[in-house]
Amino acid sequence: MRLAIAPIIYALIVETGKDATEDLNLDPSMFNPTTPDVMNYYQQRSQKIAEDVNAETEKQLRATLSQGVDNDESDDQLQARVEIVMGAALTYRADRIARTEVTRAQGFADVEAWQQSGIVTGKEWYTVNDEKTCPNCRALDGRIISLDSDFYSLGTW
Repeated sequence: MRLAIAPIIYALIVETGKDATEDLNLDPSMFNPTTPDVMNYYQQRSQKIAEDVNAETEKQLRATLSQGVDNDESDDQLQARVEIVMGAALTYRADRIARTEVTRAQGFADVEAWQQSGIVTGKEWYTVNDEKTCPNCRALDGRIISLDSDFYSLGTW
């Protein structure tokens, strides 16, 4: 799985990095997609995605098969349980994973392009501030931080 995902993530980083560079009114070819940070990101992220997807699928299979065995289900019924888990992996889970990873790669590529440009020094949190916006996000609206900083730490909320 890692081998299938890696070139997709890399291509997405290259495209997004060039777009971000162009958005700064710079020549898109100025974006360097071969920096150590880019290479490390796409290789490590591809590995993590593959490991996480495999671990989650294994967890779901174990849970449903254990339940089936506890219920004294037949081989056909156990097979149906496997098909349900694998079908979900091909539909809604696949969509959720794809959306999450595209967003992560694009965010990484934007920041990488901004850093490479030498003209962008920070990033700003922007929120619509309507009833759908959570209080934590609303509180960050307008906050500016350096490119290499995070708006919040894991577990903050």
